[in-house]
Amino acid sequence: MAAYSFSYTSLEYPPTDAFPNGYIAQRPLIVGRLREPTKGKFVTCAMLVDSGADNCLFPASFLPLLGLDQIDLKMQMTSGVGSMANATYYADVIIEIPVGAGTSLTASVRAGFTVGMDSHGFGLLGQRGFFDHFGVAVDHAGKVFHITA
Repeated sequence: MAAYSFSYTSLEYPPTDAFPNGYIAQRPLIVGRLREPTKGKFVTCAMLVDSGADNCLFPASFLPLLGLDQIDLKMQMTSGVGSMANATYYADVIIEIPVGAGTSLTASVRAGFTVGMDSHGFGLLGQRGFFDHFGVAVDHAGKVFHITA
């Protein structure tokens, strides 16, 4: 088994009433590719390693970039992305995470696509599709996470 380490990404948030000085969030983000397996189309995007997500989930705006149409996909109502009722469309895709020297970790997954993720602009790597394919260890204090394949 090979282990790969990734540094957290710092995201800066502007001042708000609740946080007048703004704040910086440290997140376990990976930049990788989401690929449609038959058409060969792909999207390069950030993906958040999210142990609280049941499934891998991405913005619905990625569907046309992957050559997919939600009308052809199976839909299920989901909750947890800003609402209790998100129409989520599922497709089989391949997640590719570069780990150096032209090598990538890959996983074939059934991922969801929902408008509820469009404002985020990144995907979630969840229990089914990511954590069930790879070992994941998060060291939040050290601002690093590890993926074992």
